[in-house]
Amino acid sequence: MNLKYVASWLVGSFALYGVVSACSGSPDGGSAHAQETGGTSSNGGSSGCGSCTVPEKLRVITADSDLEQHVGGATIVAAGQAWQSLGAGPFYLTDARLGGGSVSLAVAPAAGGCEQGVDLMYLGSAEVTSVGSGPLSGGRILIAADQQLCAQNPSSSSASALTWSGFRPY
Repeated sequence: MNLKYVASWLVGSFALYGVVSACSGSPDGGSAHAQETGGTSSNGGSSGCGSCTVPEKLRVITADSDLEQHVGGATIVAAGQAWQSLGAGPFYLTDARLGGGSVSLAVAPAAGGCEQGVDLMYLGSAEVTSVGSGPLSGGRILIAADQQLCAQNPSSSSASALTWSGFRPY
């Protein structure tokens, strides 16, 4: 290991420690006051960095516990009907399943109708062997903010039960 890199790492670590310890608060949510210990100030020559307000409790929200992040639904896609909108972006489509029949999924501009969409995938029965057929599980297909997800049942004989889910990016 190069001594130059070790020295720069140590200097950086001590500088970070100095910044963090200079303006830290009490765990009970009070205000902390920091005092500059020497050198020149980066805030125009002031002798201190001011006061910091520390929140009482810091809460971490994970993707699986944030209900605002989840999107999805269940719908019956009628046979031979026009395209229908499932949801507007932005979100990632992760799963799509059928309870029978077949459904075509497309991505269309949010401002326009689903008829202007571009085919995304075909969900069908197990005997369908075309590329992109079958259920989607664990996917990460981005439906952008200016797009919508659409569905249509190309069959002329029976309706299809579609369930789909995904999540909104932060």
